[in-house]
Amino acid sequence: VHTLPSARGNGEPLTGRFAPAAGATFEALASGGNDDRLVIASSHGYGFVTRFENLTSRNKAGKALLSLSEGGRVLPPAAVTDVAADRIVAVTSAGHVLAFPLSELPELDKGKGNKIIEIPKAKRGTERVVAIAVVPPSGKLLVASGARTMTLSFNDLDSYLGARGSRGGLLPRGWQKVDGLAVETSPPTSTARPSGVSRSGISSRVAKCAAAGAVARGDTHATRFLAPALGR
Repeated sequence: VHTLPSARGNGEPLTGRFAPAAGATFEALASGGNDDRLVIASSHGYGFVTRFENLTSRNKAGKALLSLSEGGRVLPPAAVTDVAADRIVAVTSAGHVLAFPLSELPELDKGKGNKIIEIPKAKRGTERVVAIAVVPPSGKLLVASGARTMTLSFNDLDSYLGARGSRGGLLPRGWQKVDGLAVETSPPTSTARPSGVSRSGISSRVAKCAAAGAVARGDTHATRFLAPALGR
């Protein structure tokens, strides 16, 4: 990452570092060390925990990591602080929210993952997972809805706790159209970019990511991570 331009401007084209498939688009960016952990998930509500090292590759075309079913999209990765203590939160386009201990989600090298939140079969054509977030005990969840933001403490999430793969609870009326989630931690205080609001790097036919963290998307069968580690 330190080799990327630091001045203002348009920056360096990601295609100078990666070689995405024709028609692929970048959906999200992530950076980290080999032992850092991320949650990788799809808009159909499946995902898993993985080490950042599993995203990296010497191949500029990236590597297949997340298997997607028809119509699925890869969500921006969520950084993990402590697998044993953190909670994962998922929100759907219908305003359903589910929180549960992150330790209940398996750690995998690749694949489809396990069900995070239930979307009824009859609604799978219209309802999707908008965003996921990983909240540490000292953190707060920020729920973006239009120009407004709702802040939920770790304890506030108790109202949405449930079994992994269940339907979850509904957000209050007026907050059910969610644009994205972000996590605020303290100390130091920092706010992550809402994970469902800005997409800056994953691709779609077969999506791919990098050690600089670009996730590309271009198909419906696998999401690849464009993974040549930057700086090597």
